[in-house]
Amino acid sequence: MKIAICQMNPTIGAIKNNAKKILLFANRASKMGADLILTSELVICGYPSKDILLRDEFINKIESYLVIIAKKSQVPIIVGAPIKTNKLQGYPLWNAAVYCHDSNIKVIACKTLLPNYNVFSEERYFEQNTKDNISNIFKLNSVIFGITICEDAWNNSNFYFSKYYKQDPIMDIINQGASVILNLSASPFSTGKPKFRKKMFMNIAKKYKISVIVAGQVGANDQLIFDGSSLAVNSFGDIVLELSMFNEDLAIVDINNMSKLTPVNSKKKCVNISKFEIIENALVCGIRDYVSKSYIKGLVLGISGGLDSSLVATLAVKAIGNKKVLGVKMPSCFSSKNSLIDANKLVDSLSISSVTIPIESYVNNFRKIVNSMNFNSTKYSRDICDQNLQARVRANILMMISNLTSYILLNTSNKSELAMGYTTIYGDMCGALSPIGDLYKTDAYLLAYEINKY
Repeated sequence: MKIAICQMNPTIGAIKNNAKKILLFANRASKMGADLILTSELVICGYPSKDILLRDEFINKIESYLVIIAKKSQVPIIVGAPIKTNKLQGYPLWNAAVYCHDSNIKVIACKTLLPNYNVFSEERYFEQNTKDNISNIFKLNSVIFGITICEDAWNNSNFYFSKYYKQDPIMDIINQGASVILNLSASPFSTGKPKFRKKMFMNIAKKYKISVIVAGQVGANDQLIFDGSSLAVNSFGDIVLELSMFNEDLAIVDINNMSKLTPVNSKKKCVNISKFEIIENALVCGIRDYVSKSYIKGLVLGISGGLDSSLVATLAVKAIGNKKVLGVKMPSCFSSKNSLIDANKLVDSLSISSVTIPIESYVNNFRKIVNSMNFNSTKYSRDICDQNLQARVRANILMMISNLTSYILLNTSNKSELAMGYTTIYGDMCGALSPIGDLYKTDAYLLAYEINKY
């Protein structure tokens, strides 16, 4: 029995486009001989959809497109979707796995463990599944599948000091006779998480002597990036199939032949992939999707000749190309000759458009206004005011250019600056997206070094 793993990049709220993409993947999988198609968690609406899930018309539209998918898909397909519980008590929705085929849709599993920490707030929208509701067992062609949804597999005592939840969905489906575990996932990226995730699913497969197939979401949604990293693990705990990171992908695995497949040599695959190359790919994915999903014309940023702005400009060009990136040089009397030389070299190297707007006269005009004010201020407070003038003048210029061009402003600050308070409110904190806002300065140096290798 051949299962197609569909690693898709959905757009939050774009139900029609997401459904269209699901059917395109289903058509490709059908031509590849798939018997069953697996998608990621909440793929029909994108994860996380947040409060738009509370709108009845939104959920109704999702259900109507699930019917369309069921009519048009030539192969049975398991779609991650929010579904009404139709209960008088509790939360209104299930985070569900829906079987779609032959014009029929059927809820075959609902998420049991609802994360409500860090970036997650699923208890706000979804009802927890219990043994009294849906069994999460699904049988097709004599194969008994145990369906889990993302967090359901993350309660493994072998990987945590103590279990976060009392219930163990993996054990529940094992006790019901599951011979293959399917996991619909939307697991946000962080450094080291893809490696951890692999080890966790390998451990589950080996511990219970059962094959595990994972379909993960890929792409970026606002502040979250999803790496995908979908995989198939045989009952010996060996990864026999891995999909690409940060890109849409599709692959077929024959569950009757998984134990005989040659294990993927993950160590060999990662020899030439450093931690910072993975981070680079993640940040490029984040910028690319932010621009494409928001229908943004282009990106603008201030270029000083320093490390941070040079790094952000490089990532922006990698994400959307050099023709849609505009660099703005804003020298003052404190700008060194070398910084201007470096800024010009960067513009030439990346082949991006740029403008130069000296800011000294604007800063001096503000100084005149400051000097005309009499608030009995101390010398210290006047120094603080003066130190922040340049950053705020630059921010105003950048935002005006953003308005004039309909380009979105990129922030170029790093996490060390934020942690130390070395930043100016309404100055260098301006920007719609902060690509390196989660990188410490040391990591920014190492990432730049990695990029300079090639």
